[in-house]
Amino acid sequence: MKLLEALGMVQYFLYEREDLQLGRNTAFLGPNGTGKTALLDAFQIVLLAADGNKTHFNASGEGKKRARTLREYCLGVYGQSDAERCRTSANTYINLVFRDPETDVPVTAGVSLSASVEDPDHAFNSLYILPGVALTTSDHVDKDAERETILPWRKFQHIAKDACTLAGTTPVFTQNREEFLTRLFVHNLASPGERPNTRAIRSAFARSLKLNKDVDDLDETLRLHLIEQ
Repeated sequence: MKLLEALGMVQYFLYEREDLQLGRNTAFLGPNGTGKTALLDAFQIVLLAADGNKTHFNASGEGKKRARTLREYCLGVYGQSDAERCRTSANTYINLVFRDPETDVPVTAGVSLSASVEDPDHAFNSLYILPGVALTTSDHVDKDAERETILPWRKFQHIAKDACTLAGTTPVFTQNREEFLTRLFVHNLASPGERPNTRAIRSAFARSLKLNKDVDDLDETLRLHLIEQ
């Protein structure tokens, strides 16, 4: 199984562009309201394929009365009203970069969303898997623009295709969530001979995000909440 090594966020919540390097054991620490929940939500947006029926954004984590929506994450809404936001429109990307510890070959899995204050909902552009490519947020920037401008999905798609061509691989672009998860977990992250159950992985991950109480017995918690359900 490949290891997660980086999280990249472009026009997501308060982050215009941010690359976070991750280790085998990574903790997000800070007082309430500092964005820990937003980082965890970035992971689930990709690993749950941006499925609004499966994601469970935590309202209490940031002191809000209700959970944020994907549209609000795109526009960087940080207050109780839509007017308290970072941007009026967004080309949002979230990337998870994995790497094989034996071969050192990377793979990037991500999602492209867009939103505008003029529209009541976000646009789900695509999910993507780029074998052999370790994206950084700079790959989403229009190099020809006079000031830093984030590429819209169609233009970035060409950049992603070219990156895979250089790596000698074939990219995956899809709006089919089941196809994305199967290709990610079975064809790109699993070790040779492994055949992971993508629905079981997704369910266990979603349940783990709902654990909001102190854990006294780790074995019992894993058994009751993540394994036996």
